[in-house]
Amino acid sequence: MARFNVWVYKNGYGFGTRDKIAYKHPATFPEALAKDHILSWSNPMDIVYDPMMGSGTVAKMAILNNRQYIGSEISKEYYDIANERLRVLKMQEKIRKEIMGTEEE
Repeated sequence: MARFNVWVYKNGYGFGTRDKIAYKHPATFPEALAKDHILSWSNPMDIVYDPMMGSGTVAKMAILNNRQYIGSEISKEYYDIANERLRVLKMQEKIRKEIMGTEEE
């Protein structure tokens, strides 16, 4: 499939993510947008930096696409949202790996 430099995404409640935790933040952006940029501009195991972490979308997509992440967030409220979201994701990933029999030693 050909890719161009103009990407179009649906956004807003129910479109950007199925992850309801993210919507505790007032300005979420689509996970697909973060994913496309991460895949376009980094390689597996690279470190992705998000200077305004917000609800943790970039970190979530980094984890799901075999990247590491570093995030900064000045707001304690948003920091807590991102941490909650990533804690749930990591728990889900651990369960998925156990079910699939791919738990790393």
